[in-house]
Amino acid sequence: MSVETITLQRTAIRPLLREDLDAVVAIDAEVGGRTRRGYFERRLDAALREPKLHAQLAAVDKRGLVGFILARVLEGEFGRSEPGLRLEVVGVRTTMLNASHTVLPLAFGALGSALGMGPVFWAMSVFLLSGSLFSHRRRRRAE
Repeated sequence: MSVETITLQRTAIRPLLREDLDAVVAIDAEVGGRTRRGYFERRLDAALREPKLHAQLAAVDKRGLVGFILARVLEGEFGRSEPGLRLEVVGVRTTMLNASHTVLPLAFGALGSALGMGPVFWAMSVFLLSGSLFSHRRRRRAE
C-alpha cells in the first residue's frame, strides 16, 4: 500500500514528514494549551521505523500545515481478528475557525443594526441553503 498526495481544492493530503514536527506541536499546543513535543517525536520515530503499522497524514495549503492525523494499525482490537486502524490524534489549525467566530457575528450584527432583523434572517437563510447545496453537490460528485 502506498500513500500518495491527494489534492482537495487548495489543500493537499500527504504523509506527515519529520519537517512537520514543529507545526504539529504548535497546532496541538494551540488547542491543548501545552506542548507535547516528546509524544509527537516518539510517534513520528515509531512511524518511520515501522511505516506499515502507522498512518500519519498531513493536510497542507500554501501557508503550511493545516491539520494532521496520527493513527496506528492494531490487530485484535475490540474482539476483531482483522487489523484495524486506531486513531490517536487529530489536529486542525484553528486560525480560520477563530476568525470566523469573530468576523461573522460582527458582520451580521452590523447588518442587523443597519437594516433590521429581516435582512439578517434572509442572509443567514441564503448562506445555510447555499452551504447545504454545495455539500450535496460535492457528495454526489464523490459517489
